[in-house]
Amino acid sequence: MDLCAFLAKHPLARTFFSYAQMVLEEPDTPYYTLTKRLIDTVSENTLCTVGVNFGFVSMLHGSKKLAEYAGQGRHVSWLTFTTDADPELAASVEAGEDLGSFLWSIYVKGPVEANLLQLIAAHPQCTFQLTLHPEALSEEIAVRLAALPNVMPSIYLTEPCLTPAAKKAFSLLTQNHMLSAAFLWLDSVQASKAPEPGWLEELSDFTPVCVCSRKPGMTLQQSEDLRKQIWANRLHGNGRLFLIDLESDLRAINQRLPDRVSCEVRPAMQADMPLCL
Repeated sequence: MDLCAFLAKHPLARTFFSYAQMVLEEPDTPYYTLTKRLIDTVSENTLCTVGVNFGFVSMLHGSKKLAEYAGQGRHVSWLTFTTDADPELAASVEAGEDLGSFLWSIYVKGPVEANLLQLIAAHPQCTFQLTLHPEALSEEIAVRLAALPNVMPSIYLTEPCLTPAAKKAFSLLTQNHMLSAAFLWLDSVQASKAPEPGWLEELSDFTPVCVCSRKPGMTLQQSEDLRKQIWANRLHGNGRLFLIDLESDLRAINQRLPDRVSCEVRPAMQADMPLCL
């Protein structure tokens, strides 16, 4: 972390690494508990690959290239949301590398197809976060995903509840030592239940990370209450489960970026799909 902070040139990279240093210097920070859990449960190859891809390839090398293209008047994306059915996915990943864009969040609506796995394998410097339905994760697919150290599977939960299929999916990811997460797409009713300690404690037995996102229709007050509860958990939780507030966290990052650098939601994403911000 100290080395990344020293090498960081772009304002986004400097902000990120400086904040990470500050958090880790706190004597009672829960992130050491989370770090130990990841070291104990996730393969060393995956941790190293994702760390290098995110820290050096994206935040250092990529942010520099993105800033250069933005300075030329081009709109560029540091993180792209799309679906595996995107007809231009492969070409977009290829073009993104040339621009300095290496982070992809992909919603997989059905089975995990071979062409998606081949695409991930063909771009080892990119990091791919896949949002999967629990039923899509068979033992065979889990093994094939585990062979790709640059992928982070997230299990899509339609509500704050662990179904038998979700528990099985998380177990398969854990057995294969993968860096996994839960993905919750919350409506206004579910938003009040998602941060409940009992539910979070149950979820933490299956995954170290939970991404929370908002469905259309949530009021500003409900959205703000959810944000505050997530931040309180980050600062004072036990460290077994790290909560990500997708919209608020992305907004905070994008505000620190140069003009014309932001996230992109590709046209293939439809309004009824998670990750369609």
